[in-house]
Amino acid sequence: MKTIRIFRYIESIDSFVVTDEYRDLAESMGLTEWHPAVWIGRLFMLDNDYGEHWFDN
Repeated sequence: MKTIRIFRYIESIDSFVVTDEYRDLAESMGLTEWHPAVWIGRLFMLDNDYGEHWFDN
């Protein structure tokens, strides 16, 4: 089984971005809401509303 990295860390700005690999996977699974990280937040928080805003800012 292939490992998929969801985020890539950018040290110069101390931030994370969603990888193209995960973005493609999310799209192929039909998880194409406003941002691919929304579904990760919903999964971790087990809450549809709060989870979709977990990664904001």
